[in-house]
Amino acid sequence: MSFSADKAYELIVQAREQNRLAHAYLIAGPQGSGKQVLAERIIRLVNRVPGELTGLDGVRGPLVHLVRPESKSRRISIDAIREAEHTLQMSVGEGATKVAVVEDCDRMGVEAENAFLKTLEE
Repeated sequence: MSFSADKAYELIVQAREQNRLAHAYLIAGPQGSGKQVLAERIIRLVNRVPGELTGLDGVRGPLVHLVRPESKSRRISIDAIREAEHTLQMSVGEGATKVAVVEDCDRMGVEAENAFLKTLEE
C-alpha cells in the first residue's frame, strides 16, 4: 500500500501516540518524492528533536546511523550493514530511539542483503 509522504507521516504520528510504532519502516519512491524528508521527520518525531528540517546529515549522531553506498563502488558493503547493526545494539538512554537509515538499498551486495534481512528479523 502506498501513501504520500505527508499521509505516511500522519499514520506514523498516530502509531506513536498509540505506542504502536513498528520496529522498521520501508520508505520507497522515485527521486524527489520526499523519502529523505519523511525519514528525517520520523527521526525527529521518535527522538523528540525540535527545529527545522536540516537533511539527514543534520540529524546524524549517536542515535542515528546512516548507511549509504560507498563513493567509489557505489555499493553498500556487508561491513556497512554490520556497523549499523552494532550501532543499533548499543544501549541508549530512556526515551531515546536508535534509528538506521539505509539509502539506496538496491545497491547492497548479496552478503549485505542477507545481513540486513537478518537484522530486520531480529
